[in-house]
Amino acid sequence: MSQLTTDDLADLLRSAVLLPVLRPPNPQAALTQVRKCVDAGLPVVELTTTIDDWVDALREVRAAWPSLVVGMGTVLEDSQAKAAIDGGAAFIVSPCPVPDVRRAADGRVPLVEGGFTPAELLDATSRGLAKLFPAHVGGPQML
Repeated sequence: MSQLTTDDLADLLRSAVLLPVLRPPNPQAALTQVRKCVDAGLPVVELTTTIDDWVDALREVRAAWPSLVVGMGTVLEDSQAKAAIDGGAAFIVSPCPVPDVRRAADGRVPLVEGGFTPAELLDATSRGLAKLFPAHVGGPQML
């Protein structure tokens, strides 16, 4: 897979309609859940750092489905961002503004930065893609 740009990721997310965020307990469960997504025809998934041995889960998923676009979410530290990128993540997702993660991802992979307040979201969108997090609190009405 060639390096994904922020514009490429935005186009992919628009065409995919949904981005499953998978939080399985371990790498084996991650493989099972990702297989279901791939079998359903989804071109992109997001794993999270909440998975036990998440780096192994990422590597195993990337090895099993090399053409699948796999992102890593719940990234809160620069060391997590670096490990995710080194493990093959095509993009990084943070649930909130994290300048260290932003710096670690810069020029390497797209970052989807989360925010909750209008100021956080406006700030994040000034750099690229952003997501409302947690979305269930405000939903589309808040946007």
